[in-house]
Amino acid sequence: MKNFWIHLILPICVLSFISMPSNCDAAKAVPGSSTSRPGMTGMPKQAQEMFVAQVKVTNPQSNAQWRAGTPQSIQWEYQGTPPGLAKILLTRNAVIVHTIDAGHGWGQSGKGWIIPYNMPGSIPEGDGYRIKIVSTTDEKYFGTSGLFRIMPYTNLTVTNPANSIPLQNWKIGSTHNLNWKYTSNCGSHVKIRIMGGVNHNWATYPIVNSWSMGTNGTGSMPWTLPSALPGTSVSWIPGNHYVIQVEGIENPLCWNSTAEFTVSP
Repeated sequence: MKNFWIHLILPICVLSFISMPSNCDAAKAVPGSSTSRPGMTGMPKQAQEMFVAQVKVTNPQSNAQWRAGTPQSIQWEYQGTPPGLAKILLTRNAVIVHTIDAGHGWGQSGKGWIIPYNMPGSIPEGDGYRIKIVSTTDEKYFGTSGLFRIMPYTNLTVTNPANSIPLQNWKIGSTHNLNWKYTSNCGSHVKIRIMGGVNHNWATYPIVNSWSMGTNGTGSMPWTLPSALPGTSVSWIPGNHYVIQVEGIENPLCWNSTAEFTVSP
């Protein structure tokens, strides 16, 4: 009887192969068949995983260039209800080289990341990098970015605000010195910006478009926190994370960001 049904259904599969591939699987899924997932018979394991993946990494984009020491925004989209949490990984040539976040909420759809540099766990410059986001409980639920490049760290280091635990908190209306160190090839002027946003989806706001690089390898600028984000009427978000960027005007490769800090009324 089993052979009768196979001979009956297989001609239908041939006629409808292009538009209805599932019919063929129906023919093979008779008692005793090894087929376990419609539409995936004979597919390599990697192709099967690609088939069931429902996560799309939207940033970084293919051929992006991310510089060590700079803040970046990893972003993704997903379908359905993902299991577990989102584990965010950096891979190079398909090998995991760094765990960015071992368990991040799916619904935030974004993760801020300052690329490590000049310290244990630094990320080597070069090509072949991807961001992979995978469920902590089901590895079939994953997505990967396009290939991107990590650029070398530059010859400018912002020293204030500095790393601290807990993060530094600056009050609106208070004055702070933005400090940096630099080498002789960085030029004579910098522009200074602040970056921040909800869930680390960074937006940039200019603090000053031109300021002296400094003297003898060090620079500084006093800054009083305005009542709103610089150049806008957008309110500060208490508890949100912000960073200061300093970039050489004559040599944009001299570019660095501060540690993250928070702002309060």
